[in-house]
Amino acid sequence: MVLSIAPTEYWAGNDGPWSTFYVHIGTPAQPMIQVLPASSQSVTAVVIANIGCDEQCPANWPDLRGGTFDPDPSEDLSYRPITPTNAEAYFQMDYDSEQYLPNYHWQDNETANCAVGLDTLALDWSGKSAPKAPGLQSQLVSSYAAPNPWLGMLGLNGRPAHLQANNASSSIPSVLQGLQTNKSISGLYWAYTAGAHYATPTTYGSLTLGGYDAARAVMSSGITVPFGPDSEFDLSLWITNIIISGSSETVVQGMPVYTFIDSVVPEIWLPPAVCADFESAFGLVWNETLEIYLVNDTQHEKMLHDNANVTIFLAANTSTSDMTKITLPYGAFDLAAQYPLAGIQDNTTSLNYFPLKRANDSGQTYLGRTFLQQAYVTADYDRQIFTVSPAVVPAEQGAMTLKTVHPPGHHAGLSTGTIAGIAVGAVAAVALFVGLMFWLWRRRKAQRQRQQQQQQLDTETVRTASIGDTTIVGDTEMAELQHREYYKQPPLSEHYGKPELDAYETAQALVGQQTERHELDAGSVRPGPGHRSGLSWGSSGSGVSGGVSAMSDDRMRNMFSEPSPPPMYPSGSPSPPLTGRRHSRQHSAGSPRGLFEMN
Repeated sequence: MVLSIAPTEYWAGNDGPWSTFYVHIGTPAQPMIQVLPASSQSVTAVVIANIGCDEQCPANWPDLRGGTFDPDPSEDLSYRPITPTNAEAYFQMDYDSEQYLPNYHWQDNETANCAVGLDTLALDWSGKSAPKAPGLQSQLVSSYAAPNPWLGMLGLNGRPAHLQANNASSSIPSVLQGLQTNKSISGLYWAYTAGAHYATPTTYGSLTLGGYDAARAVMSSGITVPFGPDSEFDLSLWITNIIISGSSETVVQGMPVYTFIDSVVPEIWLPPAVCADFESAFGLVWNETLEIYLVNDTQHEKMLHDNANVTIFLAANTSTSDMTKITLPYGAFDLAAQYPLAGIQDNTTSLNYFPLKRANDSGQTYLGRTFLQQAYVTADYDRQIFTVSPAVVPAEQGAMTLKTVHPPGHHAGLSTGTIAGIAVGAVAAVALFVGLMFWLWRRRKAQRQRQQQQQQLDTETVRTASIGDTTIVGDTEMAELQHREYYKQPPLSEHYGKPELDAYETAQALVGQQTERHELDAGSVRPGPGHRSGLSWGSSGSGVSGGVSAMSDDRMRNMFSEPSPPPMYPSGSPSPPLTGRRHSRQHSAGSPRGLFEMN
């Protein structure tokens, strides 16, 4: 479960053009407010209505500040104000992570005041697990009037906010924790890059909750760093080297430097010795009064022409060889200051400046939004680690490749798509199995049928034997005797003449009945001259004209060397076949069949 927060596609801010995101607060929801992601904050902080600027502010200051919020319970039905323990009207803005910086206060070096309450919060999130309208309930919202930060903030920190209110200390879940409780995201994880107004095409910021967008970073070139020991400075790591390359190359001195990544801060804060090398490379001049590097028009044109790059090498510690490098073109430093920065008193004036600040001590070193234009940072509060990778411009505007990051020990359930895929696969497997079984059954059935047919053919095979041109036909009832040959004609001897009629038919002929004589084919072998066959030929004195004498059983037994078969019809011989025709026995509809038969 991962949520992508859509950018507004607007650029806002008085310290540079920054890609903003909308928040919707209240019931009914008040007008949308543009905010910037705040990596060090656990609350959503927005500019308060009506008093969010003093009398010197431009008339359109609510629009310049991205919109305002009215914490009035009579107008906002879901807002529940929280009263401080000390009975004061306001809380103090939580800038613990920025406590070493001089400009995070309202006036007289006092921390900015804010009104605090619980309210409904919604973002322009997309994803199947996005919270339903109206959004997350009972989210901590603070509203402030101080000019810094100029735009409101969406807290990304995965830790709860702590309040001393109503005479008790309370812990209020952060936005990430609320989304996790709501089962909108799996892990306490965020990923962010600030976007690049100078890129071609213009690239808006990317904010992902519960995972990251692989289309916006080269994760394989990044590093993984454990959280810092101080929870207020958890995204701390080392700058091991900085190289400025343009018409010439400058290797910055004073390295390494321990620093803190913080999207609340717009600039990069580095020790004065490091800033000195930037001054030489870019021709910068520090304005002591305004504490800013202003860039005049001539310098600005030269810097655009030279288009020098600044490459920052980062590592988890100073002894590791595992590093990543983030390269910022000059466009990332080409920013403009507006009211009320740099002493500007109107909303029409803007001054080019270089977003580098001199840190008075080691506790003031920061890598802010300027750095995040080219860096993609993720924070994993479940594992207490963060990553830094080079940011990339997506191949297509708005293209995303979202990746969910689960907490340790998470056993992911099957998604709807996965379940559907398994179901389709299972149905296909069952169908394949049934088809295979049916094919095997049909094959075996065909084999059995062929075997039965063969057995029936074997059983019903009609055994035959021939004597001369006459064939003796067996019967299916003699199937059990089919392997014995009873009608085998011995080879002709020289003293034999041509064979006479079939012995069977001759034996069955009735004495004195007219019969037909069967001759050999024209090509048959005949005896030599004067030789007579052992068989008696019919003569004029025989009383049978042109026929043969009926043969006795004795003479038949003398003619064949093998015994005659047993009677085929014990109850009596069938009627003799028609004379002059070779006969093969055929079954009638009522006659018995062989031992096997086909249905």
